[in-house]
Amino acid sequence: MSILGEIFNFGARGTSSGFMDFFGFAGPDGKSIATPKSSLTLSAFFNGVDQLSTDIAKLPKGVYRKTGDSRERIEHPANYLMEVAPNELMTAFDFWRVVVIKMILKGETIVKIHRNQAGEEEFFEILENNEEVDVIKKNMKLYYVYKDEVLLSADVLHFKNFTLDGIRGVSVIKYAAHDLGIQLDSKKYSADVYTNRGLGYGVIESDSEVKDDNKKKLAEGFKARMSEKGPIKVAVLDFGLKYKSISITPAEAQFIESGRFGIEDIARWLNMPLHKLKSLVDSNFSTLEQQNTQYVVDCLMGWAKKIESELKRKLFPKDHPFEDYVKFNEKGMLRGDSRSQADFYTKMIYAGVFTPNEVRRLEDMNPIEGLDEPFKPVNMELLAHAIKMNKKEEQADE
Repeated sequence: MSILGEIFNFGARGTSSGFMDFFGFAGPDGKSIATPKSSLTLSAFFNGVDQLSTDIAKLPKGVYRKTGDSRERIEHPANYLMEVAPNELMTAFDFWRVVVIKMILKGETIVKIHRNQAGEEEFFEILENNEEVDVIKKNMKLYYVYKDEVLLSADVLHFKNFTLDGIRGVSVIKYAAHDLGIQLDSKKYSADVYTNRGLGYGVIESDSEVKDDNKKKLAEGFKARMSEKGPIKVAVLDFGLKYKSISITPAEAQFIESGRFGIEDIARWLNMPLHKLKSLVDSNFSTLEQQNTQYVVDCLMGWAKKIESELKRKLFPKDHPFEDYVKFNEKGMLRGDSRSQADFYTKMIYAGVFTPNEVRRLEDMNPIEGLDEPFKPVNMELLAHAIKMNKKEEQADE
């Protein structure tokens, strides 16, 4: 079974997350209850899942080492696995998309780390069916049992979305199922209205009495005429008969309009701003940059931190001799328009925070010889240095 196929699978085994509480498409009251498969038929939810997984997948990733106050990217086998290909089946971009998609729809993604005899990471394998993975807690340690194989926690990357116990993840659909179900019902109702509620619902009025047999013939004849194929349908009513269409009520029309408010609910469940779900209500170009920054800070950085923490914990254990860590660089997502970006770089260079070559690297440009030193404005200096120089001048005068 494929990984994405497994996302839509409802097996016999359950998980501690309780995700399998929802087996069917409709609940006991006849209303729809969303499933991972049916939720993706909602355009806003699909777009949110696609947007989040794509944004995490496209972030630059790497292993860094902190030495004192300095930080530098180092050579490590995980760099290739995270940025190029985690295994021979997929690219790193597809890998991280699947990881995030499963975290949203299934609540967790479990990845087995394959290492060589030297202990170096060779490839990552996504375990296809979460329901077949049992997590056993014993003596404050976790063990993963998958297809009769016992895996140590150190050999498993367990990425969790929402969690109640810190051990198993819970799908957002477990709690959003009823809200998403309302949106599914709204779609069905809207389709029914626009398909069948034109001339499909109505009454034929008469000023005189119409006997039962004639009522039946009249109804069948009118229905047959109006059901004929062709763009033009004309029915002729005799004896003062009048057709009156039954249109939708204002309350029904308002229910159809509720789809717009459903996008706001989906944005809340996914913790995303509305404009990321392609809803530009109350948005304009002057606020989009601020909203993008809010999206990165409030939403995307949380997802990145979840994944970074698990990678650091499993790739660099407690007895690791260096202070190494994994970094998902979100700086590229915070870039504004070219004018704002140029202004930012200029200020950072003049303040001595960036060197020109560091800025060129951020823009994927080759360095230029002689531009590796930070600039210092000639009219600025450290206070201590100014006091020292002033004393020297006073001594020279004396």
